[in-house]
Amino acid sequence: MAASFPSYYIYSSFFPSDSVGWVGGGLLWKTSNGGVNWATQGAINTIYNMHFIDNLTGWVCGSYNTISRTTNGGTNWIIQRNDPGSSNAIVTSIYFRNYNTGWAVQSNGTILRTTNSGLNWNQYGSGTMNSLSYVCFPSDSAGWIAGDRGTIMKTNGDGTLTSINNSSGTIPDNYTLSQNYPNPFNPQTKINFSIPLSRGVTAEGGLGVFVSLIIYDLLGREVTTLVNEELKPGTYEADWDGSGYSSGVYFYKLVVGDPSTGSGRGFVETKKMVLMK
Repeated sequence: MAASFPSYYIYSSFFPSDSVGWVGGGLLWKTSNGGVNWATQGAINTIYNMHFIDNLTGWVCGSYNTISRTTNGGTNWIIQRNDPGSSNAIVTSIYFRNYNTGWAVQSNGTILRTTNSGLNWNQYGSGTMNSLSYVCFPSDSAGWIAGDRGTIMKTNGDGTLTSINNSSGTIPDNYTLSQNYPNPFNPQTKINFSIPLSRGVTAEGGLGVFVSLIIYDLLGREVTTLVNEELKPGTYEADWDGSGYSSGVYFYKLVVGDPSTGSGRGFVETKKMVLMK
C-alpha cells in the first residue's frame, strides 16, 4: 500500500501510534487509520520536520523560522515562532523529550531550546555556520546534532554544547593536555589534547584507548562531560559552550585509560580556566 501526494514534496513523517500519523512538506496531511486515508490540515509554510509526544500534542517546523504546535491532534495549530523576513532561515529539525523540553536546529547553524512547551525558545550558538539538519535526544541529559560538511555535535540537556574532532593527521609522541583558548573566555572555548601510540593502542583499525574529559566547578562538582569514549591516537580539539553557566573559575580534567595499572596507557592532568561574562 502506498499513498501519493501529487505536486508536493514530502520532507518528514511521524507516527506517534500505529494508526495516527502525519506527513509534511508543502502541506500537512494526517491519517487516523494507518495511512489508508489522508486528510490535509492546511499549509503552515513549508514543513521540514515534526515531532509528536502523543496523538494530540506535537510540533512542526520549517521555512521562515516557523515552529507551530497543536494540542488537539492537528485541528488547530498555534504558531510559536515565526519570522517572515527570514526567507533563508529554516528550522530543519525538532525533537521533544517530553511535553515541556524540546530542541530545534536551523539552517544557519543556530540551536534552539525550550523548557515550556515551545512558548519561549532560547537560542544557542553552535560554533559553526554549517546548516544543521538533525537533532535527537536518546536521554534527558544527552543529545546529538548533525549537519552539513560532516558536522556532528553532542549537546547536554542544560544547553551546554560540546563537539570533538581530530585536528591533526600526525600521531603525537606523548600525552598532552593544552591550556584552553581563549582563556578567559565568553562563552566558548577550545581544549586540545593528544593521544600517542602506546601498548595496546593502534593508529588504524583495532584498538583505541578510553578517554574522558570532564569539567568541574570551583567546588569540585562535575559540571559536564565533553569526552567519554574510545579514541585512536591523534590530536583532538574539544569545544565547550558555557552559555548556560555563571562566570567563575572552572577546571577541566583529562583521564586516559587506567592510571592505576602503570601500563603506560594511564594519564591524568587537570588545568584551570576562567569563564568571564
